[in-house]
Amino acid sequence: MMVGAELIVHRRMHLLVRQFMERNLVPDTALPRFDAAIHSAFRLRN
Repeated sequence: MMVGAELIVHRRMHLLVRQFMERNLVPDTALPRFDAAIHSAFRLRN
């Protein structure tokens, strides 16, 4: 069950990150921190 949930979370995370970027919700000055937060979240998920 946890493996299935991990796949769902993985897909949704990618979708959300892409939407944030497409909609310019993250200012250019905050992109390094945003990228670091995303990488950290994926590391924690793994």
